[in-house]
Amino acid sequence: MAGSAMTTVESLYIHVPFCAQKCAYCAFYSEPSGGDLINRYVAALIRELELVAPDLQPRTIFFGGGTPSLLNQIGRASCRERG
Repeated sequence: MAGSAMTTVESLYIHVPFCAQKCAYCAFYSEPSGGDLINRYVAALIRELELVAPDLQPRTIFFGGGTPSLLNQIGRASCRERG
């Protein structure tokens, strides 16, 4: 992002693609919940936030999508700290 004009990011949306169960009406991408896959997702998300956080610094972070509560509390806290 170096050298580009940066607009301040006020809010950040993080899509959580895991569901406790898939709803028939839902067209969003989702995966069945699984411990290892969720842990890998959180690790990748944290790495991504580490790469871009200095440029973003959002005031709010919204976890949405599937079932955000499936992310463990440590994973959500780690994302907030880096975002």
